[in-house]
Amino acid sequence: MTYTKEGLNTFFEEVISIVDSCTLEKEIPNIKNFRSILYISFAAFLTYYGYENIDVIYESFSDTNYLLLDGKHKKSFVEMPMPAYVRTRYEEKDNEIFLEDYLNIIDNRNMNIKTWFNLFLHEMNHLINSKNNRIIDKSYIRSGISLYDVYKKNDINKNLNEAFNTLQTENIENIIYLFSQEKIVTPYFYQMLRKIKKCEVEETGYGPYPLRTSIIRPLYENERFKKIYEDNCIFGSIDVIEKEFDERTYKNAFQDLSDLIEQCNDDIHPSEQHETITKAKTIVKRYLVS
Repeated sequence: MTYTKEGLNTFFEEVISIVDSCTLEKEIPNIKNFRSILYISFAAFLTYYGYENIDVIYESFSDTNYLLLDGKHKKSFVEMPMPAYVRTRYEEKDNEIFLEDYLNIIDNRNMNIKTWFNLFLHEMNHLINSKNNRIIDKSYIRSGISLYDVYKKNDINKNLNEAFNTLQTENIENIIYLFSQEKIVTPYFYQMLRKIKKCEVEETGYGPYPLRTSIIRPLYENERFKKIYEDNCIFGSIDVIEKEFDERTYKNAFQDLSDLIEQCNDDIHPSEQHETITKAKTIVKRYLVS
């Protein structure tokens, strides 16, 4: 989606109306500029996913419970280096699974706003990519391409999902950066985008899952795969993504790649896991040259 300078401010005004309607009866955490964060995030997601996916974005913002952790429940930033993280509560009843999503937020005013935004976008993108086809076979809770087995209590594709989500977040964050370059007059957007623009010249040094993301980046940046991934992840069609990858590589290649990414550890120097990294990169390259 592209906008003229005048059209962008009109678009922002429309977004304010939409977000206000979907949060009308919600308790919004008492965090400075949090409503601006909601508005700008919604605008960025809508630009990224397009109006054809506005219902998914709207429902994700509307259905999520935003909770501010403070007082005795608030941990220091050193102990809890995530100012936003998702917790999903599920209940099994009459052979059905019922879900409720909570986006827990820690107000850390000393944090670089760009870093805070990145983490918030990352978590909201998880929720948007999990909205459709959430329960699979009455046994799995889907989050992007990751599946949580409610009976075995384990995850499938968890770290591969995190890598892709991180790369999508980069794209969405870049949209906000482009917003900040324009002449904005819309209330709630103007001041926050000025802060973000100023922040862009500063070095934040933040990037989650650097090793796993670096391995997956060439695959995500492949135009064919990126489109298939984005179009199907948001609707929960994991099988379509796996089929595309396997058909251009070999049977079960997508799961092999996922298993290797699971073994990669961002806290260990790459030289100490050279073999695992090489195998994962080889599978990615096989897709790219097919």
